[in-house]
Amino acid sequence: MDEFLHQESCSIRVFMAWTMPPSQLSLTVHHQQTLESVFYFHPNACVVVLSDTIENDFFNTFLQKGFKVAVVQPNLHELLANTPADVLANVWVQWWHKIPLFHLHYTDLLRLGVLYKYGGVYMDMDVIVLKPLDSLCNTVGSEIFANGEVCLNGAIMAFNKSSPFLRQCVEEFTATYNDTLLEWNGAELVTPVAHFSTGNGGKRWMEVPDVLQIQHPFAFSGILQPFLCKCSSCPLANCLTLLCSLFILCKSLSKLLQ
Repeated sequence: MDEFLHQESCSIRVFMAWTMPPSQLSLTVHHQQTLESVFYFHPNACVVVLSDTIENDFFNTFLQKGFKVAVVQPNLHELLANTPADVLANVWVQWWHKIPLFHLHYTDLLRLGVLYKYGGVYMDMDVIVLKPLDSLCNTVGSEIFANGEVCLNGAIMAFNKSSPFLRQCVEEFTATYNDTLLEWNGAELVTPVAHFSTGNGGKRWMEVPDVLQIQHPFAFSGILQPFLCKCSSCPLANCLTLLCSLFILCKSLSKLLQ
């Protein structure tokens, strides 16, 4: 993976993860649209899909068109070496096939580890990119719950290599891990960590913009000038996916007509 990511022609590094068990492997056209949307705005992007279950040649259609995408079997021990989760990574493989939620928590740990080690953008495989991602730096998305509460969401993150905030997230993941809670070590993890003290003048992580920037929920939902459209998490998933695709198609047509 190091050789792939350090190509001079890589304009941006994008990471995704697919950790569903083989029996639940159901990549669809929507997941292909996720990659299409990335390459539409960043044709020279290097995209890494971390997975133990996707075949290496699954994305051959993209490779044949000259795009750079690689399926990599993740190595947690390598990604999390010299971090607070180093010991946890060593025993994880023995656990994750035995506990129902572990494949989801496995993804949570992967995204923290890969961004900490390499830096770049991480996104779930059910989002559609609607604007260039270059401006995202040390950034995490947020969402609004039905009760009006705003919560950070690790489904979309962009960080520099060796980010101190991500290291704090890895430490919190290890210290408070609970295999019975779906969200605690997942999307909800970054919220409490953002409120932790940095140990520098009593400031919280979310009060140090050079280290952590928070994107408003409107930047990651709908199709009115967002960065990404998180489509499959809502009842209108298919409709939103179609709208996102139409948005990209219209942009492509406008370029051809200019």
